[in-house]
Amino acid sequence: MKMNTVPLFVFLFAYNIARSWACSPIFGWQPPTIEEQAQRASVVIEGVIIGLNTSANSRVQDDTATVRVKTYYAGCGPSIVTVSGFSHSAACGVSAEMNGTYFLYLCANEVGGGYHLNEFDIHTGAIQIREGTHYDNSKEVKKKTTSVTGAGAAPDACTEPSVPRQCGKPGVNTTESPSDGVSTTVTTKTSEGGGASIISPRAAVAFVLIFHLLSYL
Repeated sequence: MKMNTVPLFVFLFAYNIARSWACSPIFGWQPPTIEEQAQRASVVIEGVIIGLNTSANSRVQDDTATVRVKTYYAGCGPSIVTVSGFSHSAACGVSAEMNGTYFLYLCANEVGGGYHLNEFDIHTGAIQIREGTHYDNSKEVKKKTTSVTGAGAAPDACTEPSVPRQCGKPGVNTTESPSDGVSTTVTTKTSEGGGASIISPRAAVAFVLIFHLLSYL
Protein backbone atom coordinates (compact mmCIF):
# COMPACT_ATOMS: atom_id res chain seq x y z
CA MET A 1 0.00 0.00 0.00
CA LYS A 2 1.44 3.33 -1.06
CA MET A 3 1.38 6.00 1.64
CA ASN A 4 -0.14 9.30 0.70
CA THR A 5 2.74 11.80 0.64
CA VAL A 6 0.61 14.75 1.78
CA PRO A 7 -0.44 13.23 5.15
CA LEU A 8 3.17 12.04 5.60
CA PHE A 9 4.44 15.59 5.10
CA VAL A 10 1.91 16.94 7.59
CA PHE A 11 2.85 14.18 10.05
CA LEU A 12 6.54 15.10 9.87
CA PHE A 13 5.70 18.79 10.20
CA ALA A 14 3.57 18.20 13.30
CA TYR A 15 6.23 15.91 14.79
CA ASN A 16 8.90 18.58 14.47
CA ILE A 17 6.56 21.17 16.01
CA ALA A 18 6.01 18.85 18.97
CA ARG A 19 9.72 18.38 19.42
CA SER A 20 10.48 22.08 19.23
CA TRP A 21 7.82 22.79 21.87
CA ALA A 22 8.86 19.92 24.12
CA CYS A 23 10.06 22.23 26.89
CA SER A 24 7.74 25.19 26.47
CA PRO A 25 6.75 26.53 29.92
CA ILE A 26 3.11 26.88 30.80
CA PHE A 27 1.50 30.29 30.47
CA GLY A 28 2.55 32.66 33.24
CA TRP A 29 5.61 30.67 34.29
CA GLN A 30 8.41 32.76 35.78
CA PRO A 31 11.98 31.43 35.83
CA PRO A 32 13.58 31.08 39.26
CA THR A 33 15.98 33.87 40.15
CA ILE A 34 19.69 33.41 40.71
CA GLU A 35 19.11 34.14 44.39
CA GLU A 36 16.52 31.36 44.59
CA GLN A 37 18.94 28.90 43.04
CA ALA A 38 21.59 29.88 45.58
CA GLN A 39 19.12 29.62 48.47
CA ARG A 40 18.06 26.11 47.55
CA ALA A 41 21.47 24.54 46.94
CA SER A 42 23.53 22.78 49.61
CA VAL A 43 26.74 23.45 47.68
CA VAL A 44 27.44 26.40 45.39
CA ILE A 45 30.63 26.53 43.35
CA GLU A 46 32.21 28.33 40.45
CA GLY A 47 34.28 26.05 38.26
CA VAL A 48 35.47 25.02 34.84
CA ILE A 49 34.40 21.81 33.09
CA ILE A 50 37.55 19.82 32.28
CA GLY A 51 35.91 16.50 31.41
CA LEU A 52 32.55 15.35 30.11
CA ASN A 53 30.90 11.94 30.07
CA THR A 54 27.89 12.03 27.76
CA SER A 55 24.98 9.74 28.53
CA ALA A 56 24.51 6.87 26.09
CA ASN A 57 20.74 7.11 26.54
CA SER A 58 19.53 9.71 24.05
CA ARG A 59 15.99 9.62 25.49
CA VAL A 60 17.02 10.37 29.08
CA GLN A 61 20.11 12.54 28.87
CA ASP A 62 22.12 12.78 32.08
CA ASP A 63 25.65 13.94 31.36
CA THR A 64 28.31 13.98 34.04
CA ALA A 65 31.03 16.64 34.11
CA THR A 66 34.38 16.75 35.85
CA VAL A 67 34.78 20.24 37.26
CA ARG A 68 37.85 22.09 38.46
CA VAL A 69 36.58 24.22 41.33
CA LYS A 70 37.71 27.84 41.47
CA THR A 71 35.57 28.94 44.41
CA TYR A 72 33.21 27.42 46.96
CA TYR A 73 30.45 29.89 47.82
CA ALA A 74 28.56 27.38 49.95
CA GLY A 75 29.89 24.14 51.32
CA CYS A 76 33.48 22.99 51.02
CA GLY A 77 35.26 20.17 49.24
CA PRO A 78 38.05 19.12 46.90
CA SER A 79 39.39 21.08 43.96
CA ILE A 80 38.12 18.49 41.45
CA VAL A 81 34.52 17.24 41.66
CA THR A 82 32.07 15.31 39.52
CA VAL A 83 28.67 16.82 38.77
CA SER A 84 25.80 14.92 37.15
CA GLY A 85 22.47 16.07 35.80
CA PHE A 86 23.46 18.08 32.75
CA SER A 87 21.15 17.74 29.76
CA HIS A 88 20.17 19.62 26.62
CA SER A 89 18.08 22.77 26.97
CA ALA A 90 15.43 21.14 24.76
CA ALA A 91 15.07 18.57 27.54
CA CYS A 92 14.47 21.39 30.05
CA GLY A 93 17.99 21.13 31.40
CA VAL A 94 21.33 22.90 31.18
CA SER A 95 23.91 21.65 28.71
CA ALA A 96 27.56 21.15 29.64
CA GLU A 97 30.31 22.64 27.50
CA MET A 98 33.94 21.57 27.70
CA ASN A 99 36.17 24.31 29.13
CA GLY A 100 33.07 26.32 30.00
CA THR A 101 32.91 28.24 33.27
CA TYR A 102 29.77 27.71 35.36
CA PHE A 103 28.17 28.71 38.61
CA LEU A 104 26.77 25.42 39.90
CA TYR A 105 23.94 25.11 42.43
CA LEU A 106 24.25 21.57 43.71
CA CYS A 107 23.05 18.82 46.02
CA ALA A 108 25.41 16.17 47.36
CA ASN A 109 24.81 12.63 46.12
CA GLU A 110 23.61 10.33 48.89
CA VAL A 111 25.82 7.48 47.65
CA GLY A 112 28.98 7.35 45.58
CA GLY A 113 30.17 10.88 46.32
CA GLY A 114 30.03 13.84 43.97
CA TYR A 115 27.15 16.19 43.32
CA HIS A 116 24.15 16.64 41.06
CA LEU A 117 22.46 19.78 39.76
CA ASN A 118 19.63 20.99 41.99
CA GLU A 119 16.92 20.88 39.32
CA PHE A 120 13.89 22.13 41.24
CA ASP A 121 12.56 23.80 38.07
CA ILE A 122 13.44 23.77 34.39
CA HIS A 123 16.86 25.10 33.40
CA THR A 124 18.09 25.22 37.00
CA GLY A 125 21.21 23.99 38.75
CA ALA A 126 23.81 25.65 36.53
CA ILE A 127 24.47 28.98 34.85
CA GLN A 128 27.16 29.23 32.22
CA ILE A 129 29.33 32.33 32.53
CA ARG A 130 29.85 34.32 29.33
CA GLU A 131 32.64 36.59 30.50
CA GLY A 132 34.22 38.74 27.82
CA THR A 133 31.34 38.26 25.37
CA HIS A 134 28.49 40.52 24.30
CA TYR A 135 26.30 38.60 26.77
CA ASP A 136 28.71 38.90 29.71
CA ASN A 137 26.79 37.81 32.81
CA SER A 138 29.72 37.18 35.14
CA LYS A 139 29.26 40.19 37.43
CA GLU A 140 25.48 39.78 37.71
CA VAL A 141 25.63 36.07 38.55
CA LYS A 142 28.39 36.52 41.11
CA LYS A 143 26.71 39.53 42.75
CA LYS A 144 23.33 37.84 43.10
CA THR A 145 24.83 34.55 44.26
CA THR A 146 27.03 36.13 46.94
CA SER A 147 24.11 38.23 48.18
CA VAL A 148 22.81 34.90 49.50
CA THR A 149 25.97 32.92 50.25
CA GLY A 150 28.47 35.60 51.19
CA ALA A 151 32.01 35.73 49.85
CA GLY A 152 33.46 32.44 48.69
CA ALA A 153 36.82 30.76 49.20
CA ALA A 154 39.19 28.61 47.19
CA PRO A 155 39.07 24.83 47.81
CA ASP A 156 42.26 24.93 49.91
CA ALA A 157 40.92 27.80 52.05
CA CYS A 158 37.23 26.98 52.52
CA THR A 159 35.77 25.50 55.70
CA GLU A 160 32.72 23.35 56.26
CA PRO A 161 29.80 25.38 57.69
CA SER A 162 28.78 24.67 61.28
CA VAL A 163 25.21 24.16 60.07
CA PRO A 164 25.26 22.33 56.71
CA ARG A 165 22.95 23.75 54.09
CA GLN A 166 20.11 21.54 52.91
CA CYS A 167 18.88 21.26 49.36
CA GLY A 168 15.61 23.14 49.30
CA LYS A 169 12.19 22.09 48.17
CA PRO A 170 9.80 24.38 46.30
CA GLY A 171 8.68 27.17 48.58
CA VAL A 172 11.11 26.86 51.49
CA ASN A 173 14.75 26.23 52.27
CA THR A 174 16.87 26.28 55.40
CA THR A 175 20.18 28.05 54.91
CA GLU A 176 22.98 29.41 57.03
CA SER A 177 23.21 33.16 57.20
CA PRO A 178 26.57 34.29 55.75
CA SER A 179 26.87 37.03 58.37
CA ASP A 180 26.14 35.41 61.70
CA GLY A 181 25.97 31.66 61.05
CA VAL A 182 22.40 31.45 62.35
CA SER A 183 20.12 28.97 60.63
CA THR A 184 17.16 30.74 59.04
CA THR A 185 14.21 29.76 56.90
CA VAL A 186 14.06 31.47 53.54
CA THR A 187 10.76 31.49 51.69
CA THR A 188 11.06 31.57 47.92
CA LYS A 189 8.49 32.43 45.33
CA THR A 190 8.52 29.77 42.66
CA SER A 191 5.37 27.73 42.28
CA GLU A 192 4.95 24.23 43.64
CA GLY A 193 5.67 21.40 41.28
CA GLY A 194 8.21 23.27 39.20
CA GLY A 195 5.82 25.63 37.43
CA ALA A 196 6.66 24.28 33.99
CA SER A 197 5.33 21.62 31.70
CA ILE A 198 7.59 19.13 29.95
CA ILE A 199 4.90 18.82 27.31
CA SER A 200 3.23 22.16 26.73
CA PRO A 201 -0.39 22.59 25.61
CA ARG A 202 0.85 23.52 22.14
CA ALA A 203 2.86 20.32 21.96
CA ALA A 204 -0.17 18.36 23.11
CA VAL A 205 -2.16 19.80 20.20
CA ALA A 206 0.58 18.70 17.82
CA PHE A 207 0.50 15.16 19.25
CA VAL A 208 -3.28 15.02 18.86
CA LEU A 209 -2.84 16.04 15.24
CA ILE A 210 -0.29 13.26 14.79
CA PHE A 211 -2.71 10.74 16.30
CA HIS A 212 -5.48 11.71 13.89
CA LEU A 213 -3.12 11.55 10.94
CA LEU A 214 -2.01 8.08 11.95
CA SER A 215 -5.68 7.03 12.11
CA TYR A 216 -6.19 8.48 8.64
CA LEU A 217 -3.21 6.57 7.23
